[in-house]
Amino acid sequence: KRIAAWCILTAVSLFGCQSKESYFDKAQSQLEKSEYEDALENYNKAIMEDDNLALSYRGAGISAFMLADYDKAEDYLLRALKESKGVVGEQEVDLSLYLAETYINKGENDKALEVYTNIIDFDSSNTDARICRGILYAREQDAENAKKDFAEAVKQEDASLGLYYQIYQALAGLDSQEADKYLKKGLECKDDDMESIYMKACLYNASGDTDTALEYFNKSKSAGYAKASFMIGKIYENQGDLAAAISNYDDYIKVSNVSADEYVQIINCRINAGDKDGAKADCESAVSNADASQLKYLKFQQVIALEKMGEFEEAKEKIVQYLSQYPDDEKAQHES
Repeated sequence: KRIAAWCILTAVSLFGCQSKESYFDKAQSQLEKSEYEDALENYNKAIMEDDNLALSYRGAGISAFMLADYDKAEDYLLRALKESKGVVGEQEVDLSLYLAETYINKGENDKALEVYTNIIDFDSSNTDARICRGILYAREQDAENAKKDFAEAVKQEDASLGLYYQIYQALAGLDSQEADKYLKKGLECKDDDMESIYMKACLYNASGDTDTALEYFNKSKSAGYAKASFMIGKIYENQGDLAAAISNYDDYIKVSNVSADEYVQIINCRINAGDKDGAKADCESAVSNADASQLKYLKFQQVIALEKMGEFEEAKEKIVQYLSQYPDDEKAQHES
């Protein structure tokens, strides 16, 4: 399984106590707090001092990845792998999963497939790599290989509701009959904890049974699963009940870190409901709370939202500001 970024911090203890906090230690702490720009700066300083090179390159790669600087992420991650001196363990496999995602974000799917295949050749029981490769095959419209990977992944471990849902989503636009088989298998699974109740709601929603989906999402929401509020909002929005949708979206915003795409969904719902003030407030919140990887996208979406609201003068001001930061964005140049 992927080793979360915070796990890297445990390595600090291997190098003993220091009277003065090193650049490496600072970077580790900043990575834990999602302060990716500062972390990257201090990892680079640690690298200059040859301090914990493998972990410094790894941390720099993760930081660059989270900042959506995929060229730098690739370079750091490859250097981290080189520092392993040919030893392949759990951390190297995890590092390779980051590298594959980096290649996908760069549009280099062939390289990503090669990385996933290398992981599977090393450890044929690695479900993460097999599922990721299957999803990538599905995106590439390679139904045969996608289905092989999914079938093998389900064999390798007790398939969870989440796994069935992932496979369903990957195959839905490629082979609907095969996708429906996994959806049905997922609905047959037990739902005995908060996450499984939420995932079963997702499967019911995908099947078109929105009444049962709402029942399960509401159970999940009552149990404290924040994402359920967003999904309830989407169902009500699709049904045309915008007031109920916005109410649930508001609940979601209060208790969760809202992603860029989720903010866009919520803002558009407010616009359609005639709530310009709420839409503008959400635009500002989205931009002010965005991390570096989402900021450009959200600033451009803010311009689009203002145009939808008929606020053309404000939209013009925002696009000028946007182009001063991102002058090479050809799509934005057409908007101006």
